[in-house]
Amino acid sequence: NKLLCLLVNKLASLDPFGCGIEMEADKPNWFDALNGLPGLLGSSLNETFELKRLALLIKEFIEKSGIEKLSVTEEIHNFSINLDKLIQDCLNSDSDNKDYRYWDRSYSLKEDYRQKTRLGVSGKELEMETSRLLNLLNNALEKLESGIDKALDKQKNIYYAYFINEVAEYTLEASFAKPTEFHQIKLPFFLESQVHALKLISNINKAKMLYAATKKSNLFDKKLKMYKSTSSLKSMPFEIGRCRIFTPGWLEHESVWLHMEYKYLLEILKSGLYEEFYE
Repeated sequence: NKLLCLLVNKLASLDPFGCGIEMEADKPNWFDALNGLPGLLGSSLNETFELKRLALLIKEFIEKSGIEKLSVTEEIHNFSINLDKLIQDCLNSDSDNKDYRYWDRSYSLKEDYRQKTRLGVSGKELEMETSRLLNLLNNALEKLESGIDKALDKQKNIYYAYFINEVAEYTLEASFAKPTEFHQIKLPFFLESQVHALKLISNINKAKMLYAATKKSNLFDKKLKMYKSTSSLKSMPFEIGRCRIFTPGWLEHESVWLHMEYKYLLEILKSGLYEEFYE
């Protein structure tokens, strides 16, 4: 029940392009030097990878358990059913703005859920067939995979991690502006998204491809033979956060941040790339 609550809330937090999860709580993730990005309607692919991992985990639990029905909190049950319909509409649509439409409508569902649960849940539980939940999970995985694929640089074969989502057009309605079109700006490469990608790659040859591409990229410091947390952020506006003003090699800008490099090395090891790890 709690995992499903987390799943549907995050599924309703994808950016207007379906790539990253929005930083709507006004904070980035562990990379707190990107402290300005939430104010630019920023989003992160790293959390999209983790949401995919959560969906796979719940799916595995259900399939192994053999349970046919679950008791789910009423508000989460209704949120899940309605969200699944939106995902299906998005997957079946050929429209160019289907991801925007999903963003707009899923946010309405989430705002409605939050309003209803502002002072707590009703306490009522509804029965949900696990076959229906599996259908939601499969649809969610397809939607997430589509967004993850968009964030892959097809030439360099590594993933972008963070995005600015600029409002390109909007309409004025009563006391607020409603965005009707967005323009997405990809931040330069971060090592973090390669870490999360490796967690989900079960094929050793694909893991080798990502490893080789990361080593060829400017995330690899060829003199030190170590991995930098970011590539150069000079092309980005100062508004993304304090990391933009750091001298390259200092703190979280283009430096070998051991916390992140060790996370990457661990995923290399867990992927079965033993020779690459020891090298």
